[in-house]
Amino acid sequence: MVDNTNIDFYAIDFEIANSNPTSPCSIGIVGFYNNKIVYEKSYLINPEEPFEEFTIKIHHITKDMVKNSPNFKDLWPKISFVFDNTILFAHNAKFDFLVLKKTLQKYSIPLPNIKYGCSLKISRILWPKEVVGNHKLSSIALYLNEELNHHDALSDARVCGKIIVKAMKIYDVCTTMELLKAMNLSFSSYNYISQAKKHPYLNNKKIAMSGKSFKMKRKDIILLLAQYGCFYEKNINSLCDYFVFFPNGKEEKLIIAKEMKKQGHSIQILDENSFWELVGDSRYDE
Repeated sequence: MVDNTNIDFYAIDFEIANSNPTSPCSIGIVGFYNNKIVYEKSYLINPEEPFEEFTIKIHHITKDMVKNSPNFKDLWPKISFVFDNTILFAHNAKFDFLVLKKTLQKYSIPLPNIKYGCSLKISRILWPKEVVGNHKLSSIALYLNEELNHHDALSDARVCGKIIVKAMKIYDVCTTMELLKAMNLSFSSYNYISQAKKHPYLNNKKIAMSGKSFKMKRKDIILLLAQYGCFYEKNINSLCDYFVFFPNGKEEKLIIAKEMKKQGHSIQILDENSFWELVGDSRYDE
């Protein structure tokens, strides 16, 4: 484990097995301190999901290559320090941090307290399209004369971090915070989960639902659940702790939930009234 006090920021990159963001099959992590690389590590990950041909053609990682690798839940204790109140970057961060978020939710792991930025956005400001052609990582690496084995997670993360270092030198700043401020950009974060109230029945639980509540819109329910440390899942799966069947819900989803319960899954099926009783009528306090 690395002492994060000796890390200014990390750059990361995920490769996925299929089009689902819950299917990471590789992660590359590179730590920078005083504009130099001080930590590098990459892992193959068993996504516990099928591989698709189009992704294999991109990164050349196959099911056989990861069959003896840890799943993300088992890997997390080894890499969680990277996401412990740290600053991170990725190239097209929207994608990589969606993968992180959805995979953590898949395994009911609380979202970490991090700030993250995007080297793609920074590249678009620094180098006009007329100069670099486009802002893909491969194009920027070529322009900066940086070696890149594209879609190797560690190599991608390394170049992403070097983009940040280059940008800091161009803007003559010492920290990533100063860099984003100078570029009129801002960090995104995951810290809302880390500040969640610990609800006695919902904290670290996973919930799926169907239908519409009479009391609250779906998006507001999801936000409320997030405040209590509960993870919303769009589809019912074996990791769900609760399934809420609101009025006008899809009967086929209720049938799936009941069948899962018959098969021994510990999923609880709730109607509108029992859901709000569980939540505490949306006014639960510790």
